[in-house]
Amino acid sequence: YWETISNQLWTRLAQVMQMHNDSVKALDVKRMQTPIDTRPHYVGQKMEAILESCEDAVEQLLLRMSATLSSPRDRLVFLINNYDLTLSIIDERVVQDSRIHSIIHELEQKAIGEFVETTIVTN
Repeated sequence: YWETISNQLWTRLAQVMQMHNDSVKALDVKRMQTPIDTRPHYVGQKMEAILESCEDAVEQLLLRMSATLSSPRDRLVFLINNYDLTLSIIDERVVQDSRIHSIIHELEQKAIGEFVETTIVTN
Protein backbone atom coordinates (compact mmCIF):
# COMPACT_ATOMS: atom_id res chain seq x y z
CA TYR A 1 0.00 0.00 0.00
CA TRP A 2 2.65 2.54 1.06
CA GLU A 3 4.81 1.75 -1.94
CA THR A 4 1.88 2.34 -4.29
CA ILE A 5 1.05 5.66 -2.62
CA SER A 6 4.70 6.68 -2.64
CA ASN A 7 5.03 5.89 -6.35
CA GLN A 8 1.87 7.85 -7.13
CA LEU A 9 3.11 10.85 -5.14
CA TRP A 10 6.52 10.81 -6.83
CA THR A 11 4.87 10.53 -10.24
CA ARG A 12 2.55 13.43 -9.45
CA LEU A 13 5.41 15.54 -8.06
CA ALA A 14 7.40 14.93 -11.25
CA GLN A 15 4.38 15.99 -13.33
CA VAL A 16 3.83 19.16 -11.29
CA MET A 17 7.52 20.10 -11.46
CA GLN A 18 7.56 19.48 -15.22
CA MET A 19 4.50 21.68 -15.69
CA HIS A 20 6.16 24.38 -13.57
CA ASN A 21 9.37 24.18 -15.60
CA ASP A 22 7.41 24.31 -18.86
CA SER A 23 5.49 27.40 -17.69
CA VAL A 24 8.71 29.17 -16.69
CA LYS A 25 10.27 28.36 -20.07
CA ALA A 26 7.19 29.62 -21.92
CA LEU A 27 6.83 32.84 -19.91
CA ASP A 28 6.81 35.96 -22.07
CA VAL A 29 9.05 38.32 -20.12
CA LYS A 30 7.68 41.33 -22.02
CA ARG A 31 4.24 40.70 -20.52
CA MET A 32 5.37 40.55 -16.88
CA GLN A 33 3.74 43.09 -14.56
CA THR A 34 6.88 44.41 -12.91
CA PRO A 35 9.37 46.21 -15.11
CA ILE A 36 12.72 44.50 -15.42
CA ASP A 37 15.75 46.50 -14.35
CA THR A 38 19.23 45.67 -13.08
CA ARG A 39 18.13 44.61 -9.59
CA PRO A 40 17.63 40.94 -8.69
CA HIS A 41 14.13 39.92 -9.72
CA TYR A 42 11.73 38.42 -7.17
CA VAL A 43 11.35 35.28 -9.31
CA GLY A 44 15.07 34.60 -8.94
CA GLN A 45 14.89 35.25 -5.21
CA LYS A 46 11.94 32.86 -4.82
CA MET A 47 13.69 30.17 -6.86
CA GLU A 48 16.83 30.47 -4.75
CA ALA A 49 14.74 30.03 -1.60
CA ILE A 50 13.01 26.96 -3.05
CA LEU A 51 16.29 25.36 -4.14
CA GLU A 52 17.89 26.03 -0.77
CA SER A 53 14.90 24.56 1.04
CA CYS A 54 14.91 21.44 -1.16
CA GLU A 55 18.65 20.93 -0.74
CA ASP A 56 18.37 21.24 3.03
CA ALA A 57 15.38 18.89 3.22
CA VAL A 58 17.12 16.21 1.15
CA GLU A 59 20.32 16.59 3.17
CA GLN A 60 18.37 16.09 6.41
CA LEU A 61 16.54 13.08 4.92
CA LEU A 62 19.82 11.43 3.92
CA LEU A 63 21.21 12.01 7.41
CA ARG A 64 18.10 10.46 9.00
CA MET A 65 18.27 7.52 6.61
CA SER A 66 21.95 6.96 7.34
CA ALA A 67 21.22 7.04 11.08
CA THR A 68 19.20 3.83 10.69
CA LEU A 69 22.35 1.91 9.72
CA SER A 70 24.16 0.16 12.56
CA SER A 71 27.81 1.07 12.06
CA PRO A 72 29.42 4.49 11.62
CA ARG A 73 31.28 3.10 8.61
CA ASP A 74 28.04 2.03 6.89
CA ARG A 75 26.45 5.41 7.64
CA LEU A 76 29.37 7.20 6.00
CA VAL A 77 29.42 4.87 2.99
CA PHE A 78 25.68 5.48 2.54
CA LEU A 79 26.20 9.26 2.61
CA ILE A 80 29.21 9.13 0.28
CA ASN A 81 27.33 6.97 -2.23
CA ASN A 82 24.29 9.26 -2.21
CA TYR A 83 26.34 12.47 -2.44
CA ASP A 84 28.34 10.95 -5.30
CA LEU A 85 25.16 9.98 -7.15
CA THR A 86 23.77 13.49 -6.66
CA LEU A 87 26.99 15.05 -7.94
CA SER A 88 26.95 12.77 -10.99
CA ILE A 89 23.42 13.89 -11.84
CA ILE A 90 24.31 17.55 -11.28
CA ASP A 91 27.44 17.19 -13.44
CA GLU A 92 25.31 15.85 -16.30
CA ARG A 93 22.76 18.66 -16.15
CA VAL A 94 24.30 21.69 -14.44
CA VAL A 95 27.52 23.68 -14.64
CA GLN A 96 30.07 22.29 -12.16
CA ASP A 97 30.70 25.73 -10.70
CA SER A 98 27.11 25.97 -9.46
CA ARG A 99 26.33 26.64 -5.81
CA ILE A 100 24.43 23.37 -5.40
CA HIS A 101 27.40 21.43 -6.79
CA SER A 102 29.67 23.16 -4.28
CA ILE A 103 27.36 22.33 -1.36
CA ILE A 104 27.02 18.64 -2.25
CA HIS A 105 30.74 18.36 -3.04
CA GLU A 106 31.57 19.84 0.36
CA LEU A 107 29.23 17.40 2.10
CA GLU A 108 30.76 14.49 0.18
CA GLN A 109 34.32 15.57 1.06
CA LYS A 110 33.36 15.87 4.73
CA ALA A 111 31.87 12.36 4.70
CA ILE A 112 34.94 10.97 2.91
CA GLY A 113 37.21 12.61 5.50
CA GLU A 114 35.19 11.10 8.35
CA PHE A 115 35.22 7.72 6.60
CA VAL A 116 39.01 7.82 6.25
CA GLU A 117 39.40 8.78 9.92
CA THR A 118 37.03 6.00 11.00
CA THR A 119 38.84 3.45 8.83
CA ILE A 120 42.26 4.47 10.14
CA VAL A 121 41.13 4.35 13.78
CA THR A 122 39.59 0.87 13.45
CA ASN A 123 42.65 -0.57 11.69
